[in-house]
Amino acid sequence: MFSKKIELFLLALTIITLFLNLKIFIIVISLLFFYYLYIKSEKVISVIVFLTFTEMAIFSFGGLLTLTFAKFAMLMLLVLSFKVVKEFKFHPIFILFSVFSLYLLIYFLFSFDKATFRWTITLLANILFVVLLYEIIISKKSLYKYLIIGLFIAVLANSFLAIYQEMSRGHTLFTFGINNDLGRFEKYANYIRVSGFFQNSNLLNAMLIPVSLFIFPEIPKKFRILFLFPFLAFLFTFSRSAWIIVGFSLVVLALFYNKKVFIALFLLTLIFLFTPFSKRFFQNDALRSVYYSNLGREYSYKIAGKFIKKNWIFGIGPGELYENFAKYAPEYLPWKKFFTHNTYLSIFGELGILGIIMILSILIWSFFNLFKIRKKKKIFYLLGSFSLIFLSFFFDLQWELQFWMIVLLSMVTIYYEKTRI
Repeated sequence: MFSKKIELFLLALTIITLFLNLKIFIIVISLLFFYYLYIKSEKVISVIVFLTFTEMAIFSFGGLLTLTFAKFAMLMLLVLSFKVVKEFKFHPIFILFSVFSLYLLIYFLFSFDKATFRWTITLLANILFVVLLYEIIISKKSLYKYLIIGLFIAVLANSFLAIYQEMSRGHTLFTFGINNDLGRFEKYANYIRVSGFFQNSNLLNAMLIPVSLFIFPEIPKKFRILFLFPFLAFLFTFSRSAWIIVGFSLVVLALFYNKKVFIALFLLTLIFLFTPFSKRFFQNDALRSVYYSNLGREYSYKIAGKFIKKNWIFGIGPGELYENFAKYAPEYLPWKKFFTHNTYLSIFGELGILGIIMILSILIWSFFNLFKIRKKKKIFYLLGSFSLIFLSFFFDLQWELQFWMIVLLSMVTIYYEKTRI
């Protein structure tokens, strides 16, 4: 009973400090981490996953290194792996991971460019994250539940913050609690394009939609009503690609899972037709945000094509398309740096034909192995994977940790189906 009171006290203190001071929050959640590590290590998974998808900076060391929640979560994961993992269990996809990591290491060792160096480290850390978390989760059956809980909490936390950002007209969380930070958001008409804990609305949707689809069947029915919050957050992102993904997913669910989903599809159609949320498909605004967005994508595709022609075998290095955008784009564009907004073009341009083959191999394995699952709810797993891999990848740059989390979910889900644990 006493230990339960300590847990509740630390949880309450964690929530309070999150909204007051992020540096104090890190101290408190560290206490919670070590408490769980000592009392019940399964719950540590939820803490790690939540922190991983709250993209917040805590400290900056001379501008050279920034400590973020995700990096802090990685340290927690390393500590947990030493305690929990007693035996390394090989997975066939680790071969692809190893080859891809070796390829990235070559860039790491021979690159003298800061952007390439940083992105290479990020990608290698993401792969290590997947491997460690997979080994931890399959070591004990109950850990999968806490992975799902952590993802559900992360989805809801991002959704609540995104909705608050819109309602407060630009207030959000950073170092010293809640403050107005309107300048960080993209705008459309009189609205803010919310981003939750992420840097922009596209990264938010790349987490909310695929993860929500994947975990939906694993959440008890009495809590599924809470998925209305990520739906509202998706609306406030004013993302055209997200509308395509959500609409496509509902059509598939209505046809192959439950005809009642047609009701949700009908309501979504009404929202699309009679609310401002979908107007970015048809209307520009005074800031010409839609015009500049379309133009930025057009030039980013052309720039990627140029570099693919010049360096189609090995590419120009991770992060370099983003850094080189200003050299080729017109001066009147408001952005001097711009992501390619097409993951396949980005990988091809930055890592060459060898890189795109490796990534596609991982994608194909993850997606098509999910077909082997015999449960009816596999349609949610397939849509979660498909929405990120085949839809979001065509419209945005989303091969950060959101992509690797979907790969991890595919690996763990397939493992439990095969072993029938």
